Amino acid sequence: MATKKIELMINIDDSPINCGKYEQETLKAISDFDKATNSEAANQAVNKLIVLNKNGVLFSSKLTFILNKNHQSRLPTFETLQNIPGFSDINSYLNRHWPRLNNSSVLPFFKRIILNLFLCNNANNLLEIDHKTWKIILDSWRGDNKTFVHLFGADERRRRSILMKIAEAYSALKNDSAYKKNLGRKPKMGNQGSPTFEYVIQNPTPETLLWTQLFVEWLNSQPLKNTNKQKSAFKLFLDWLAKYPPHVFRNPVVFLSEQRRCPSIYDFFGGNKKTRQIGMMVKFTEWIIGELMMDRSEDGVVQLGYSIITANEALLLKQGLPPVRNAESTSTPLPTLWRLKVFKILTDNNFAWPKSIANQYFTWTDPGTGIEERIWVPTLTYIFITMLEIPLRRFQVICLDSGEGDLVLYPLCQDSCRLPSDFLC
Repeated sequence: MATKKIELMINIDDSPINCGKYEQETLKAISDFDKATNSEAANQAVNKLIVLNKNGVLFSSKLTFILNKNHQSRLPTFETLQNIPGFSDINSYLNRHWPRLNNSSVLPFFKRIILNLFLCNNANNLLEIDHKTWKIILDSWRGDNKTFVHLFGADERRRRSILMKIAEAYSALKNDSAYKKNLGRKPKMGNQGSPTFEYVIQNPTPETLLWTQLFVEWLNSQPLKNTNKQKSAFKLFLDWLAKYPPHVFRNPVVFLSEQRRCPSIYDFFGGNKKTRQIGMMVKFTEWIIGELMMDRSEDGVVQLGYSIITANEALLLKQGLPPVRNAESTSTPLPTLWRLKVFKILTDNNFAWPKSIANQYFTWTDPGTGIEERIWVPTLTYIFITMLEIPLRRFQVICLDSGEGDLVLYPLCQDSCRLPSDFLC
């Protein structure tokens, strides 16, 4: 006997539909899931959601991404998920082909995806979801920038990989490669496998939007030729912010209005291993405080913001910074009497002492007679004489010689002397 194929309905709105006489039960089941304090309570709530779905109620495709999102341990167990037809097939495939499925950072989000896939449509079995339905559900999870950042947050890359594995399972079980194609390309990554700075700036989450706008403004105000280190530090800074609840770090002014120590940025960055990066973000946040959190009145200026590091951490950072290279020599200059003696040694008897040094000569062949002659080169001697008269380094003195006025030049590439007609005085 042939089975009639049902026409799938999908709910991509934020509220449940087709509730009918089950409206009160639907609202209570959603509330119970959101307020679940342990796996047992989550199991009971999810079982109610599954029963309501079988009775025609279609829940939002984003239901479990929004509810109970900060409590990863308050999710249903695998035994409860087995009540969803088709789950065991997908789960068995992934267990065989993806050992990381049971990783603590992967499993909670996998459960949320499975629940959303089943509860948002009227399919009797997860495997009844065709690639077109899969695409509609995926599109409901994407933001305006075609990524999942707004819903998945700072951990988008890892969570997107879970979607890819589920798509692979569907493609294998249903022999249809369209599931993977519908997921699209992954966001552009840097050399270390993390999103590039440009991607982070162009695709901010609602929580990081103000931070990225302020950082770009601050970065453009810095007189720097190369800003790669600042950009790298900011990406790590966003990872630190993500350790706090979204409502805490969404607004920079609110976040900087208190000391933030759980975790501290010093510990999160790795202490003195990231001294420069921490220092860059301290300057950035101090700029925000100076621009947005200073109360200027007739009685003076009051700072309303807090530094992201403590005074003790600032001292540790200062100790961890590499020594600054001096722009000028710190060696003690020669006494005047010594300089006069050295000058006398170099110039006495028509430079007799420098001329006595064998490696200060070069052999020159007279082009007319063919006779070789040893010629003294006064260059090094005059370099030292100049350094005795003016406080210059040897390299600086050499750079002063532009070649103007030289009678002949010796280009190495031609291996012969020539008249520099363009440079004669």
